[in-house]
Amino acid sequence: MKNNGAGFSLIGLSMLMIVLGIGLSTTLMFLVPAMERTSREKSVAILKADRNALIGFASAKGRLPEAREYLSDSGATVVPSLVDGYHNRIHYIYDKGLSTPGSVCARSTANLSICPNATECPQSGAILNVAFALWSDGSNGMVNGGLAAPDKTEATRNIPHPRYLHGDNLDDLLEWVTLDELQQRVGCGVAIPDS
Repeated sequence: MKNNGAGFSLIGLSMLMIVLGIGLSTTLMFLVPAMERTSREKSVAILKADRNALIGFASAKGRLPEAREYLSDSGATVVPSLVDGYHNRIHYIYDKGLSTPGSVCARSTANLSICPNATECPQSGAILNVAFALWSDGSNGMVNGGLAAPDKTEATRNIPHPRYLHGDNLDDLLEWVTLDELQQRVGCGVAIPDS
């Protein structure tokens, strides 16, 4: 049998596989962080859009939506998206006292707080008088830092701020609106001039 020297030798083929493996791993090394950054940026934008939609709802109705209105079985919701950039459900936490008609402008306090630590609130760094908050579980899809059931809408609730939590894989995102900000955005007590 005659050998023309055409084709790859076993050593040449091995070298080609090594070069392809190195190239692929280098590409993935840069691609994965870029995809993570994109998903995080998308999640932040979704939380802000949902936040603004909830403010719009409060402006139109004089109250915050109840949990059943926020997450409707019929598919109709008051926010643009119920999922974040990682395709995880966004949690809606609100003061139930603000879900009755006219309550947004009538109330002077809200019973939610954003705290450095869920058990030690209020304290330095706490954000008091929070009307509602939106919580994203982040890339790992897990509620981090002890917020076991973020959809509970208890009368008084201390919400741990993800920035102050410690440990591995803490990537949650939190967006909130204080009652003062909500009342200002809704126009409570502000005379609107006739046009």
